[in-house]
Amino acid sequence: MRTRMLAAVCASFLACAGSESQPTLTVTPSGTQTASAPVLVTNSSTSTLTGNIVVALPRRLAEYTLRPYFVGGAGAMFVNVDDGLGNPFISRSLKAMDLGGGVTGFLTNRIGLSWDVRYFRSIDRTFESGLSLASEQLSFWRANMAVAIRLKGGL
Repeated sequence: MRTRMLAAVCASFLACAGSESQPTLTVTPSGTQTASAPVLVTNSSTSTLTGNIVVALPRRLAEYTLRPYFVGGAGAMFVNVDDGLGNPFISRSLKAMDLGGGVTGFLTNRIGLSWDVRYFRSIDRTFESGLSLASEQLSFWRANMAVAIRLKGGL
């Protein structure tokens, strides 16, 4: 199974707190259909659009090391699942929240690397598409690695 992901992050930081917005699209093809083993889900995708609050260790305390941060926020999750016939089986927009953390380390004064892990979960209790005894929720973990670019005058 191959997963393709496209993400863009826009972040703004003060000395140790800030905000970010993060639109993401993840596409996961589930397999191919054969005569002996039909596939019920041929393609699925999840898009998230969240606004987050970021709390980081002050730069002066982590000047030459990795700088840890925690992130949390809310937004929307867009879910699409296609059945084996190419018809949209599920297509929903859900309220969502995310929590996570990571580290950022700079290789030069302007260019660095960032790693984080986040937990996403739908918070909309009306999402029901199967035979369930309780409310259905969509949740998943996501790990990212990114290039960080510090704009002039960044903290």
